[in-house]
Amino acid sequence: MQNYLEQREQAAIEVTNSNKPITGEQISVDTCPEGVEPMFSFMAVSTITNTASNQYKVAQHLVIDDDGLARTSEGDYVIAMGSGTFGLGGDNVEESERAELVGKRFSITFTSGTTLNFTIGDIKDAGTDPTRTYHEYIHEDGSIHRSYIEFLVDADKLNESNNLARVMGDIRYADVFEGIGEPTSMIELNQPIDFDSRAVPTTWAQVAANLKWRQDILASDVVLPNTAPQPKPIQTHVL
Repeated sequence: MQNYLEQREQAAIEVTNSNKPITGEQISVDTCPEGVEPMFSFMAVSTITNTASNQYKVAQHLVIDDDGLARTSEGDYVIAMGSGTFGLGGDNVEESERAELVGKRFSITFTSGTTLNFTIGDIKDAGTDPTRTYHEYIHEDGSIHRSYIEFLVDADKLNESNNLARVMGDIRYADVFEGIGEPTSMIELNQPIDFDSRAVPTTWAQVAANLKWRQDILASDVVLPNTAPQPKPIQTHVL
């Protein structure tokens, strides 16, 4: 059985490896043009009902956090995006191409400088613009709003925890995203999620506790085995 130090070292390695970029190549996300307001639209997890789809596998392995937002065991927010963001475009995008994107993980940077991790839970092309990258909404006051990312949520929990976001149809009104800005770039992370072989997390409290433990590990003075200083050789003298 591993002792506590070995467990901490192993957890630190796992966290570091899982959050490594695959290539370091950034995917650019267009920001809204002048006169168009950014927004984060949302969809209820319960609307994913095709049991044969990768999206359904994702939906069965999520927990809902205190803000009503879907999260993975890694703590990633779960979102839907248009296939054009990933270079798929035109009228002949195969469903299999969309399905391959589901479960992939990305680090997304926002105009505020904040960087967060996300897992793709769905590909939403219906109703998007010709480039398949965003949905556009016109509010009653005539203002135009554009959404490049759509959060998966529990509608009841969202209404309870972030009623204004629910009423406005925009997750940017949730306290946790105040001042975050809009997405500008994203990098694919090292380990896409294999939802066929993983256990279902029990509660958000359980996931949050595990995330805090991992954060404490990364903030601690644990030295990873491959970077540990090597002991100096013992000097011997033959008389």
